[in-house]
Amino acid sequence: MINTINSFCEDLEDRGRLGPGNLFLQRYPFDYDVDEWAPIEVVVSLEVSTDSYLRKPVDSCDTIGLNKKGSIVEDNCQRWRIDPNADL
Repeated sequence: MINTINSFCEDLEDRGRLGPGNLFLQRYPFDYDVDEWAPIEVVVSLEVSTDSYLRKPVDSCDTIGLNKKGSIVEDNCQRWRIDPNADL
């Protein structure tokens, strides 16, 4: 499974930008092994549905006004940071 994750990340990097409405799905077949009952195919996918998840760190901190600041939003699987001028 770790090799599958590594392969997916490499394939995703080669794929380039994903935007709302994009689905990136890859299939990784593994040959039959005598210790397994049947061949295995691991399917990994990433779907970008909308930008609403990425708006959460911006909209939830500064609820009034147009001069928004960034923040972090995360769950058990991902962490997104939007931070303007973070290196200044």
